[in-house]
Amino acid sequence: MHNTLSKKNQYSRFAGFVLAIGFFFSCSSSAPTITTLVDEQQYTEALNAIEASLSNNPNQPELLIQRGQIYLTLAKDVEVYDRIEFYQNAVESFNAASAMDLTNDQSITVSNELNSAWADELNTGTDLYENQSLSDRIDVAIAHFSNAIILNPQDPKAYMSQAVALYNSNKTTDAIETLNSAQTTLEDVPDKLYEYLGFLHLQNNNSEQAIFYYELANTDVTANKNIAFGLVNTYILNQRREKAIDLLEQLTVQFPDDARIRNVYGTQLFFIAEGILEDLTDAYIANDPTFIDQLKFEAEGVSEQAEEQLITAYELENTEQEYVQSLAVFYNNMTAIYLSLSAISPEEDKELFLNKAEALLDLSIQYYQILSSMNPGDAEINASIDMLEKLKTNRFGNS
Repeated sequence: MHNTLSKKNQYSRFAGFVLAIGFFFSCSSSAPTITTLVDEQQYTEALNAIEASLSNNPNQPELLIQRGQIYLTLAKDVEVYDRIEFYQNAVESFNAASAMDLTNDQSITVSNELNSAWADELNTGTDLYENQSLSDRIDVAIAHFSNAIILNPQDPKAYMSQAVALYNSNKTTDAIETLNSAQTTLEDVPDKLYEYLGFLHLQNNNSEQAIFYYELANTDVTANKNIAFGLVNTYILNQRREKAIDLLEQLTVQFPDDARIRNVYGTQLFFIAEGILEDLTDAYIANDPTFIDQLKFEAEGVSEQAEEQLITAYELENTEQEYVQSLAVFYNNMTAIYLSLSAISPEEDKELFLNKAEALLDLSIQYYQILSSMNPGDAEINASIDMLEKLKTNRFGNS
């Protein structure tokens, strides 16, 4: 009897244990998985479940990847301005996963997810910026570029795109800050980014910083004419004319048919010649024959170079009024300089200077007349011609 009762009690306890296990399995199988929660768009519950699991075992890269994917999905459901925190959380999750031993498939998933989201933000921003039918679209484009930077801080495209958009929104200082952030973040800073910084600092009236960045970008002066010419303009604005001329000389060799380069080069050479002729004037006044012959020789050579460059620019684009005017003004200014020299020079040099002044005056009138034909009835040009013709009559007669 006792044995029978004992067996019944054992069976009863075993049955209770089996029932308990059955109840446990029943509860487990009915609990939704993280994937199910995601499929049902219960993202908050899915994130809570992931956090609970990671708190027990942080070394679960698959869960970290899944968390990153959820944050990317959440970012798509909000306005572009409200995506920053979601993207930051996504990047943090993917980076944490990448720090672990990933399978090849997991690594590809992380790369594809980030690259896809980054490309969407960058391309959308670019499309909006390039098709600005509404004034506020540029601000939306800037927000997209900001998001792209968060998703891929090692790609320079979004930084430079954002800087351009900010500059065109009259936010030059913000554009500079964006590129400063880029150069401290990027492992490989492209020359183009330094070029942008040079340009922005130039627009911000900071010539020294502009020169610094243009020179930093200018690893090969002949490789990018825009960089080199931007540096030329910066040198000129910063009164570093000799540096500008050295660079312009190289550019005329590399780009011999560029009229703009020729015209700027000729103009800068004129200023050098003008400075030499001023020194020659001082030498005559001081009656210092030591440097007179040397200065005369240098002035002749540099002024001829200037004339040659200005003529070449005009010949390359003879319908461009700027190049005609450059020649007219050049000859006019040189006429005035040589007339001034003739007034203080000794007799042996006076006739030489007067002859040069007369020849230069004729050339100035010639090019002003060409300019007048391009601008019929222009009162200022006609007044210049009248003045020069009176000077010729009064100073040189009808010769």
